[in-house]
Amino acid sequence: MIKEEVQPTGRVTKNGGGHATVERALSVSLVVPTRDRNNGLEICLKAASLLKMAPQEIIVVDSAPTGEGAKEVAMRWRARYIREDEPGVSRARNRGAHEACGDIVAFTDDDAAPDVNWLDSIVQEFQDPLVALVVGKVVPPAGKPELDRLYRLCGFTGQGDERVIVDRDVSHWFEKVTFLPFGVGPNLAIRRTVFKQWRGFDVRLGPGTPVPGHEEQRAFLELIDLGFRLVYAPTSRVIHPLPAPSVIELRTRRLYRMQASSAYFTMLFVEDPRHRREILEYIMSKLWGESDQHDVVAGEYIPRMRRFLARLRGPLLYFKSRSKIHD
Repeated sequence: MIKEEVQPTGRVTKNGGGHATVERALSVSLVVPTRDRNNGLEICLKAASLLKMAPQEIIVVDSAPTGEGAKEVAMRWRARYIREDEPGVSRARNRGAHEACGDIVAFTDDDAAPDVNWLDSIVQEFQDPLVALVVGKVVPPAGKPELDRLYRLCGFTGQGDERVIVDRDVSHWFEKVTFLPFGVGPNLAIRRTVFKQWRGFDVRLGPGTPVPGHEEQRAFLELIDLGFRLVYAPTSRVIHPLPAPSVIELRTRRLYRMQASSAYFTMLFVEDPRHRREILEYIMSKLWGESDQHDVVAGEYIPRMRRFLARLRGPLLYFKSRSKIHD
């Protein structure tokens, strides 16, 4: 008698006992959080319709919208529409993952355009059963080299062109996913079963909260703590348009990110005693240290005192995020 077993790769093989094993391809649910950016959402869903590997479903999560436009766009592209009344991209992603049916939940932004091979590259990495999360590159539109420095500043370029695997067996894994750019939300995918063991994205972090960022870094840390493996796959690419900034805008953006980073590191210091030494060393090096890599990348210098004051505001943002959750 031949016994069939379902495995996640899409081929038919025989196991050691002579039984046939029917392997199936992993399915993907694509989740797109949005809030009042209907033109961008239209571009995103059009790009999703051109993916070589079609997702099993596309879910648009409308985060505390002020109008009905996103629903109309979603219906036009035959996507599932879900309204989430509480603001915050982390809440929207968690809601989308809860509603998803696919083996993998892939996330992108409402103004991003996935490359046609995006899902093929992601699914390949999930053949390893220990892989919980895959991130890739976020790149500017073709012919926009002037945006390179901004994309590096935002952490979009990840860790370059080399594939990177991180788990608890990797030396200095905490530093690799906390202090270095590993990946960002517009190009991120998580195995859906992981949400049975993991609480999901921290709703105190990310756009729409007092700490508008670092929800991805928190996820990286928590998933590795649970014993999972993360992969940075540079062949997985998503185009994310950003307007070319002026010098003043670039400086403002950098100071804003310094505040958010300081808030996040305050959170880790208070709530995760195991890594206090690494966090404290990093914070002290930034408070009065020399200009970081973004000063070199951007070619624009921010005075040391302005950097110090921006980072000093971070703890206030953290405690504000705590008070909002407890209200």
